[in-house]
Amino acid sequence: MDICKHVKPLLSKHDTKYRKVILVEIEVSCVIYKLAQGGNILAYSELFAIGRSIIALVFWKVVRAINVVFKRFKIWPMGDKMQVVMTKFKNWCGMPSVVGAIDDIQIAITKPSGAFAKDYYYHIKGYSIVAQAMVDN
Repeated sequence: MDICKHVKPLLSKHDTKYRKVILVEIEVSCVIYKLAQGGNILAYSELFAIGRSIIALVFWKVVRAINVVFKRFKIWPMGDKMQVVMTKFKNWCGMPSVVGAIDDIQIAITKPSGAFAKDYYYHIKGYSIVAQAMVDN
């Protein structure tokens, strides 16, 4: 819902004579689900009741809005900086054309009061959240 609140001004539309608007909450949910689960984007058309002909447009529109709104959280190297990072990665581990490394970790927590247990329960480690980070060299 927090993401929806921030991207809504960029995604707001109005109903037309020919079709009803897709709610921002549905569009954002679809995109987050797709990014988390992977797979063919057309499979999400039925799951989120978005027409097959526009599902890819919805996906890229939301991704662009998220990139605009949350730009301050990611700094992707460009130009000379990218070349420097790739050279350092290659020198460090021998892998060419690498700009970043991404990983995630389960962090054990105490279930927040008032939260649904299923939202934080991980069958191996109890209650937890996932932290994901990307780093350069």
